[in-house]
Amino acid sequence: MRAQLAMYAVLGVLLLLIVGLLGYIFFISSPPASAGFDSSDVEFMISNCIKKIGKEGLDILGKNGNYMEIPAPLIFQGASYWIVEHANVMPVLNSSVGSFQEWFDRKFMECTDYSDFNYEISAGRGVSSISYGAETVIFDVFYPVNVSRAGRTKYLADFHESVDVKYRRAYERAREIVNAHFGIEFDYRNALKGIEKDGFGITYRIIDENNLVFSVSELIDKPFVFSFATNLDKSLLKRTVRPDALPYRLFSPDKKAVVSIIPPAVQSDELYSWVDYSTDASANVATSVAYTVQGDSVDSSKSYSDIGWLLSYPVYVFGPENLLFSSPQVLTISWDDSKNPNLGPVGLLYKGARSNGIWIPIPAFEDYLNNSVSTLVTGFSEYTIIDCARQGCKSAEVSATSKPKSKSKCSMMRFSDPSADFQPGQTLAVSLLIDPTLHLFTSVSVSKSSFMLSEYFFKPYVYEESETAVTFIPTCDQIVVVSCIAGSHLKHGSCDFNGEYLAPGSIREFNVEGGVSQVLTASASECEMSKKKCNSCSIKAVASYK
Repeated sequence: MRAQLAMYAVLGVLLLLIVGLLGYIFFISSPPASAGFDSSDVEFMISNCIKKIGKEGLDILGKNGNYMEIPAPLIFQGASYWIVEHANVMPVLNSSVGSFQEWFDRKFMECTDYSDFNYEISAGRGVSSISYGAETVIFDVFYPVNVSRAGRTKYLADFHESVDVKYRRAYERAREIVNAHFGIEFDYRNALKGIEKDGFGITYRIIDENNLVFSVSELIDKPFVFSFATNLDKSLLKRTVRPDALPYRLFSPDKKAVVSIIPPAVQSDELYSWVDYSTDASANVATSVAYTVQGDSVDSSKSYSDIGWLLSYPVYVFGPENLLFSSPQVLTISWDDSKNPNLGPVGLLYKGARSNGIWIPIPAFEDYLNNSVSTLVTGFSEYTIIDCARQGCKSAEVSATSKPKSKSKCSMMRFSDPSADFQPGQTLAVSLLIDPTLHLFTSVSVSKSSFMLSEYFFKPYVYEESETAVTFIPTCDQIVVVSCIAGSHLKHGSCDFNGEYLAPGSIREFNVEGGVSQVLTASASECEMSKKKCNSCSIKAVASYK
């Protein structure tokens, strides 16, 4: 029994020795968390530096639009461009964290100064970790510091502070403003229309019609201010997208043109659009036809010339080139009435596979209330709005001459109306169901002459040619003036415009629709005969249009 007690006593002593030894080892190997003296003044100075340098850095970020140093090409009026030539170059929120932390670590070390303290202080380098919260910005700083006094040492290392700046929320307001720039209804004169301010003060300055500078600030006495600029100059960038699913709206880079693609219209992994800023367009077409009837024969000649258009709006290119849809899709192009108002009626030009690669006016549905033009398209090509008031006058003419068979035979072929197969006055009603989020229109009922929808929108766009008639295509809805001019010795003849009779010597006006072919012809059916010879005679039809 005594032996057992002795053994327990020995074990107890050994256990106490082991615990004491471990405690000593732990004590000498661990930084002294507390040595029994107050170092709060040192800790206060370190915390104050974190907040001070953090606020200074946030002010720089806000002034520069999420940059510690603005890239040289993006500097404008002391701010950074977030849109350049209609291209979104807005920096991602957390893209500034790395440069901010590097800047903070350097400035923080310059801030910490222990010369006024009655301590022996040794410190390592501070390393920060910064995160943008919704209401505050968090600064976690690892900064090893040993504070010693009278042989006692206190170890400090991990510091956690926050700065009351709503940086993330300010950035989100700025991002919403940028996104609004790419909406169809964006107007630089009212750039904050539809923007939710979310407790911030938001203002902007109009430098000129293409450059704006925005400020987002907190509504407090000494607010944090977040600034950025936008540039709306012309862009030559190509916008490429890979639609995940249909329906899909393919926008041009400036968001002024959009093709609304409804399944199963197209199957393509990649679609693109870009903007060309050509100032003119032209097409070489037959503008004059002259024919002679002699007996039963017809001798015809055509004169070709370049007809041109002055382009005051961009050319929108959609691709892949020559991609065809299984059914017509809606293309809508809008114009900025504040920067480039239309001076008169507008129309639409097309160039692509269906026009043999030349420019040609096509039917369009004008919405002057929303400053837009829409049409149905069957594939990707080039399109541009045409302002008819800016165009010069064009003309098309047909000259008809009748000659006797011979000196002794005056009989002439009775010439029939070359446009007899043309059936004017046919109309079609088109109902375009547009995505209401486009803010354009929900339905349009229009009347276009001569063609049924299923036939017209899949037939080639061409200037049709004839030996005895000329066709031309007005650019927009307008009044065409047709003159019927009789030559000498004409006894019977007429001019014809889309099946409408014109007597020799008359001038008439016709309301026509843009993008629809017009047919003009003339016929000298009988000449006057003198006593001694058989006379020739002629007649000419001339149409003036834009």
